[in-house]
Amino acid sequence: MFRYGIAGIPLSSKGRTLEDAIKETYRLGLGAIEVQMFRMHIEELPALEDAGQRVKDLEDKIVVEVLRADEEGNYRPVGIDVTLEEEDIILQLYWNLAKNYEHLSKLGELAKELDIRLSIHTPYYMDLLGISELYEQSMNYVLWTARIGEAIQADRVVSNMGLYGDLSKKEAMNRAIKTVREIKKMLKGMKIKFSPENTGKRVVFGSLSEIRTLCNKTKVEPTFNMPDHHARELNPDTKQPGYFKSSRDVIKIFDELQNYCKDGLYVHYAGVEHQAGNLVRYLPIKKGDLKFDWVAQAMLEREYDITLISVSPLLEHDADYMRVILGRHLEKRILKEEKRKKK
Repeated sequence: MFRYGIAGIPLSSKGRTLEDAIKETYRLGLGAIEVQMFRMHIEELPALEDAGQRVKDLEDKIVVEVLRADEEGNYRPVGIDVTLEEEDIILQLYWNLAKNYEHLSKLGELAKELDIRLSIHTPYYMDLLGISELYEQSMNYVLWTARIGEAIQADRVVSNMGLYGDLSKKEAMNRAIKTVREIKKMLKGMKIKFSPENTGKRVVFGSLSEIRTLCNKTKVEPTFNMPDHHARELNPDTKQPGYFKSSRDVIKIFDELQNYCKDGLYVHYAGVEHQAGNLVRYLPIKKGDLKFDWVAQAMLEREYDITLISVSPLLEHDADYMRVILGRHLEKRILKEEKRKKK
């Protein structure tokens, strides 16, 4: 099954809520949205006026965590499946995509009804390797993103792992494995799963080789960022910058990734500008040296179960263009087969 989607709200959407995004994505004939939580505006507030209400019943708030004093007076997180008490502190998410948990639930049902696959991405800067004071906050971001994702019936939390810092590659891998195992425990009981993403800059943990090892050791499914891999790695045959040079290169990677992907391949795609083994920026897919024709040829040859998420600046326009390119290659294949039969 081939499914095309976008990272964020369609550019053509007149409204900027998640409901608008889901409806517009459906109208465009696309089938997936990766909700972007790149900036999480969280504010601590006293529960006071909301005391006596269950968190998920609040009409005008999305609360991602409740802090409650223990016997010694220390405030500790108690989750969101609780009834609020006057002395509690709530961590409220300020977000313009939805109003409350009931709204989130309805949006999840709407997406399911329209056959729009939802996933969700953590904030852009994360430290899940524990090299800074942001580690605890990053772990909270994963949990809070997962809680929003669970409410909308998203199937995965996509996240980068963070910078190497002063860690060796071995130390970084050991920390990454430990962190992902802790995340799996943290998300236990939820249907949503954690999905680490490969990265396009060499100072950041997440070469595809590292992500494969991480997934193998922790039994999670990867998110494959194709332009990032193209930018970061040399082609294995030519030893030149830009990993992908043909459909054969695409098939090699996709076949390897299938071993880790029970729910099908989940792939970010865009054109890419790169320099010295590093991502510079994403481009429209008509630009740059990464060609979607190679992906289309690989998809037709192997018939992968795949979700392609456009991270291009042109979002839905390029998601649709991917579909057009695949259609062209399919038409060529059909014509070629018809000519063969006539001979």
